[in-house]
Amino acid sequence: MSTSGDDLFCLRNKTILVTGGTRGIGQAISLRFARAGATVIANYLRNEQAAEHLQAIAAEERLAISLCRADLTNERGLEQLDRSLQDCGSHLPGWSIVLPLGSTARLKNSPSATSTGRLT
Repeated sequence: MSTSGDDLFCLRNKTILVTGGTRGIGQAISLRFARAGATVIANYLRNEQAAEHLQAIAAEERLAISLCRADLTNERGLEQLDRSLQDCGSHLPGWSIVLPLGSTARLKNSPSATSTGRLT
């Protein structure tokens, strides 16, 4: 049985949260995961231009990438993240992977994050 490289990295039916996911290595990871079939939530805090650029690439390639602008170091930001995760969960069986890349990536006391374990 032959398996292509793409089959080995298939992420269909997975939802992945990439904190710091709109620029630099975070953007590259967000794009790679989405190209492999995952639904990606790319979290960012400040750089709206980078987020818009990622959104444009996703639209052009018809990739399942949504943006979540939220400060994950405070309660309000975690609530925003929870809403984004729930929005994706409405058509998918929940999120699968959290990839913390941003320097302030701390998912603490988030109901969505703690449903499968705590990442701090």
